[in-house]
Amino acid sequence: LVTPVLGSATATSLVSSGTAASSFTVTSGTAVPLTITNVGTGNSFVVEDTTSPDASPFIVDALGRVIQGYTTAILTADDYNGTNRTAWGYQGNNSNAAGALFTSWSTTATAGGGLSLSRSRSATVGTQAIVSSGDSLGGIGFTGDDGTNFIVAASIAAEVDGTPGVNDMPGRLIFSTTADGAATSTERMRIDNAGLTSLTGTFSVTGVSTLTGGAVV
Repeated sequence: LVTPVLGSATATSLVSSGTAASSFTVTSGTAVPLTITNVGTGNSFVVEDTTSPDASPFIVDALGRVIQGYTTAILTADDYNGTNRTAWGYQGNNSNAAGALFTSWSTTATAGGGLSLSRSRSATVGTQAIVSSGDSLGGIGFTGDDGTNFIVAASIAAEVDGTPGVNDMPGRLIFSTTADGAATSTERMRIDNAGLTSLTGTFSVTGVSTLTGGAVV
């Protein structure tokens, strides 16, 4: 057991020379057991392997951004609506190191893995303010490196499609792609709050197609 005393030293190390795994436990009564306060401009929290400095650590930087797999935040391309706002980033250097998995282990039929992208008009976290028609609710951007920057190639965006109210949230999905020779994406297909699908430009149908109870504009 090592009890460190933090003073004016630049660093404090906890070293285990045994063969068993080391552990670091912080206990408290009803108070928060561990608080890290960063009053400087450097990273607030860094986890490294045996290489120091590690080329692919786990970091919480001074802005609260979580960075995994690299030493600094990489602000890639503008996302689905032209905004660059990376708050969490994972970097991998092979085909097996840049994916995400959400698995639910449950006997409940509706308890599958999921991903929720949410939006409020409130500027204060934890308080509610209704969104407006046309507001962006979230999206997915697919980007590629052009040798200088990451440029969006395709995107899927969700927006409010009509006036919302209590237990009433009309929405639309917008699918966009970037044309050859362009650097910004263009809307190609839209599904509105009534389920009407609108296609932009020319399109082709191969094989047998069936439309039931709807229309293509």
